[in-house]
Amino acid sequence: MAIASKIINLIIKDFPKGGTILEFGVARGVSYTQLAKMIKDNKMTCKLIGFDAWQGLPKETEGVFLPKGWSEGTYCFNRNVVENRLRKIDIVLPDKRFQLVDGWLKDTLTKELQQTIKNLIFVNIDTDLHTSAVTILDFIFPLLQDKTLIYFDDWKTNAKELCGEMLAFRQWKLKNPEIKYEFVVRTHNTSMIRILK
Repeated sequence: MAIASKIINLIIKDFPKGGTILEFGVARGVSYTQLAKMIKDNKMTCKLIGFDAWQGLPKETEGVFLPKGWSEGTYCFNRNVVENRLRKIDIVLPDKRFQLVDGWLKDTLTKELQQTIKNLIFVNIDTDLHTSAVTILDFIFPLLQDKTLIYFDDWKTNAKELCGEMLAFRQWKLKNPEIKYEFVVRTHNTSMIRILK
């Protein structure tokens, strides 16, 4: 889903000079392109890294409720779709500001990559599933700083059971009680928190 202009304004306000932005679940690249345009138009010194396996959703964590429509392989898009969107706003890859990482998160979110990421300002989690959100939250934990914004695109579902990104966040919070945060955006399906340090 697309990133609301309110979220883009918050990023610009909190981090006018930029930093690193991570997007998990690039899919067709709608929000990735919006973020790239924000960086370009505001002349921000940002690095935007997008992650996708281009094979749709992975298998969900065993025993976690899976809402209808989130089955394995759903939301499978081709990386070329994203590159074409970027060309429409005059961004051609490779570009040192914009990077797409191909592969499953369990394989691509390495310690080596983690050590290259500096000044994490915004994380877009649009991976739907619990299994992916757990991997992401564990990966970003040591990178969090004061005011880092974390956006959950599929925070709440119409399911009666707790699942997906919200379940992963609640478990992560229990595992890391030192994390302090505040909600800055809440809608029926989405949520965004600001880390407080």
